[in-house]
Amino acid sequence: MDLLVTILSLLLSLLPVKETADKRTVQVPPICFRVDKTVYDPDYMDNRASVDSLVCLVEKVGEENVESIHVIAYASPEGWLWHNNELAKKRAYELRWLFRNTFPGIHYTKISCESGGESWGLLRERVAADPGLDESARERILKILDDGSLSNEMLKRKMKDLGGLYEYLLRTHYRHLRLGLTTITVRIMSSAEDSLPGAFSAEGNESSTGVLSTEGSESFSGAADTVAIREPDKDSLVADKPLKDSVIKGDAFPPREEGNIVESVDNQADKRHALLGISTNIPYDLTFIPGYGLTSIPSFSIEFYPNSGRYTFGADVEWPMWQHWDRHEFMQIQNVTLWARRYFKPVEDRFKGAYLFGNLNAVRYGIGWDEKGWEGEGVGASLGIGYKRYFGASRFFFDTGIGLGVFWSRYDPYVYGNDAKRWYYYDYAGKPEDFQERSKRLLWTGPTRLYFSIGYDLLMRKKK
Repeated sequence: MDLLVTILSLLLSLLPVKETADKRTVQVPPICFRVDKTVYDPDYMDNRASVDSLVCLVEKVGEENVESIHVIAYASPEGWLWHNNELAKKRAYELRWLFRNTFPGIHYTKISCESGGESWGLLRERVAADPGLDESARERILKILDDGSLSNEMLKRKMKDLGGLYEYLLRTHYRHLRLGLTTITVRIMSSAEDSLPGAFSAEGNESSTGVLSTEGSESFSGAADTVAIREPDKDSLVADKPLKDSVIKGDAFPPREEGNIVESVDNQADKRHALLGISTNIPYDLTFIPGYGLTSIPSFSIEFYPNSGRYTFGADVEWPMWQHWDRHEFMQIQNVTLWARRYFKPVEDRFKGAYLFGNLNAVRYGIGWDEKGWEGEGVGASLGIGYKRYFGASRFFFDTGIGLGVFWSRYDPYVYGNDAKRWYYYDYAGKPEDFQERSKRLLWTGPTRLYFSIGYDLLMRKKK
């Protein structure tokens, strides 16, 4: 019996041992992007080392053993939300293009990408782990980031209200929030598990995390040491959800163009904003005159936005041309107004908030009512205050203001002749040879301008 057992053991030992495959999902160190750029730069921060570490892993396990590579890309949360979403999406496309070309042996359907939008969740984790912040400063920041009732625009406004703390975050953390996080799932044979590169070894299916260093950055309260972050859970993100249908697989992938750079909004030296704004004055468009009904006064306003500073320039045009001959009612006005505004706050991503304005206008008019009327020309000047507010992150805005000033006019009254010719005549009873046109004068001081406007920004451009 002992001999039989020995022979069976020997035979079993000669049989090949079937290795079992185990899946491991690990995270590659982050790949960062320059401010407002969407092109991979190997010389920026630790990008070259991050990609080399991924290449090392793939070479170790073999391209045939790669189950999937997934990229989620982010934009730092300053500037316009719609623009940051575009940045994040294009960065995800860029990294997917990079990996498809780096690993031609991996089928393209295994490489996917996703836009994570604005990286509020990553910012929160960096703040919570930043030893350069004292507790009171940390609590102020986290209180804002954890307030789920704030809209995206209000959240950014409250962050800016932090003043020096916000500047510290911009210098120390925001450059680490423009990044792509890559996870790779590979098949590992049980006998080869120990051969994984050290940087990628992980127990179970947990992902190893990259380290984002704040080395060389200024700190708000003491020097900031190395801060490690992990990819946040989706439910913990304060930012909006990723763009709908933002996971790109298969051939649904735009061609990559060299020099693919999206125009800037989130850096003081390189911003994207509107060139012109156009609006209409609601009270003019909804004017109701007793006996005349609802009437519309065609009007529009154009505002030119310079690249920097606090001043904008614009023009208003109004041209109502009502004519009710049978009732002797007329409202014919041609008015042009040139104006300038000085906003209380200098432009950041766009001109908004409270402002002072001054304007000059010139007008021709013919106004008739109940067989009497007036026609003439005039000029005016006004000073006033206004306020401009955008509807969220869109280009639509609401603009209101009131002005006081002076208006001077030369005019002549006229009357309906009620004769067979049905003509209108100047209201004058003297000798015909003594008649002088525009002999009457009007000088008005007081309210001269009131507007409630809805508008839209046009012609986006790059800020120098």
